[in-house]
Amino acid sequence: MRQIGENTVGTNCYNFLVANRYVLSHVAKGQKHPLLDESWKNGQLVEVWAKSLIDARIAVVDRFPATFGFFVEKLAVKGKDGEERLENEGAAA
Repeated sequence: MRQIGENTVGTNCYNFLVANRYVLSHVAKGQKHPLLDESWKNGQLVEVWAKSLIDARIAVVDRFPATFGFFVEKLAVKGKDGEERLENEGAAA
């Protein structure tokens, strides 16, 4: 799991599954991506601590830009009770 931000007062936890379309393409052709590990073909859990969903999305896009092939497969918000709620699916990073 990768983490962005810190669990501080006033922040919420947003869980993103982030994958990379270039790694997917290379693996489909039986090749290795020159820079990224093959694990990026599947969604990697990225836990983001932010004050709002907008701030969380900005943090993910800054760390994992679409221009480098990254995209968000799923997004869930962890509530105060620890339960996850699905917020968005299949969105571009």
